[in-house]
Formats: sequence, C-alpha cells, structure tokens
Amino acid sequence: MDTRNRLIKDGIKPGSILTSGTPSFPIALKYKGFEGLDHRVGPGTTVFWDNASEEFGEKGFKFAATVLTRVLSRPTNHNFTCDAGSKAIAAEVSWPVATVLNKHKIFEGRVPNEEHFPFTAFKGNAPKAGSLVELVPKHVCPTVNLAEKALFLEGNTPLAIVDVGARAHATGPFTHKPFNMKKHL
Repeated sequence: MDTRNRLIKDGIKPGSILTSGTPSFPIALKYKGFEGLDHRVGPGTTVFWDNASEEFGEKGFKFAATVLTRVLSRPTNHNFTCDAGSKAIAAEVSWPVATVLNKHKIFEGRVPNEEHFPFTAFKGNAPKAGSLVELVPKHVCPTVNLAEKALFLEGNTPLAIVDVGARAHATGPFTHKPFNMKKHL
C-alpha cells in the first residue's frame, strides 16, 4: 500500500494490486484495506491448484491438472506400479509427490524412479495392469512443464490439445535470436 500511495503522490495512477500466494490469499481477499481497489491475488493460487494448495484447507477449488497414467504391473493385490515417474510428476517437493485422484486414503505412493511410480493399496484392491489412474501432483507448476502437450477437458469432454509454452525455452547460443558469444564473455 505504501508503494501505491507513493505512486499516487508522484502523479502516477497505479493499476491493479496483485498480492499473496497460496497460503495467504484468503487473508488478502478479506483485508479491508483493499476494498474498493482493483485487487487480485496471485494467479498460481486458482489456476494451478494442486495437493499443496489443498493442504491449506480452502474449499471450492478443483485440481488444475492431473497426470493420466497406466498401471504397468500389479504383482500383488496390495501393490501396483504406474508408468509416470519423476519424468512425469515433479518430485522435488515433500512427500507425497502425488496422490491418486479421490483415492488418497486407500492408495499411497512410494518413491518414484524416473519412469515408474509404485503404490501400495492398503485394502488389497490394487487396480489391474492396463488400468488408467489419474494422479494429482503435490506441485503442479513444474509437473506441467515436464510435458510437451496438455489436454484440456471440460468434464470428460476433450476441448483441445495445446503446447506447454513454458517448456523447452532455448538459452544462450541456442535461442532463435542471433547470439554474440564474444559480447557475453
């Protein structure tokens, strides 16, 4: 608010005020000092809702993205492995890195490797090999960037397949712009 007030004092009309992130956005939305102003909370909160966001207890949000994976093996009724490891689910976050959609209390993920993600089925009801399983990442932002394409759905209806624009940005001499190495040494 101090920065906004200084801008006004200097004759500059400030635009929108963008504040907070996932853990503090409910507080920012209730803050009386923002009433009547063009105030918005950080976009990651509502656009990239994930398991980490869900842990804050806010209600009324849907997960922003899930990872559809196939069960590769089911060696026992209590164990199964999916084909979505750390190359498909961001694994830099605290445990668990992902849960099975609507089944987090009956299936528990173990430590994924690069290409496989083993799970325990507590009640002995592991899905059969070949079944599709939908995973909810703990941190959706880097998970999204692990994929080259995303499928947009409305309910179960596919709307579009889109490129993930934030993925595979070239840097240095590999950019599409001319790069003068001598200038940067």
